[in-house]
Amino acid sequence: MAPDKTAPVAVAVISDNLSEASWGWGCVATVDSNGRTMFVADAHRGDDQHFVVHAVKKLMAVLELEFVISGSLLLAAMVQWNRTSHY
Repeated sequence: MAPDKTAPVAVAVISDNLSEASWGWGCVATVDSNGRTMFVADAHRGDDQHFVVHAVKKLMAVLELEFVISGSLLLAAMVQWNRTSHY
């Protein structure tokens, strides 16, 4: 199977998005106890938010990281809205 040439572009776009949203992040490759390569991605911000994900492909780890952060931000916004809303 030919390598996917869009993966590096997608990782760069997600990297830019995370940086613009004030997230520091990184991704490393490691080998698990069965000899399989795993990618571990983490993101952190000055307000003590921290996320760590892992996947078998770098793009999947970075996509999952972006997804987790987006969901967390949406949930935080919903909680804040709920606190300020009066029924």
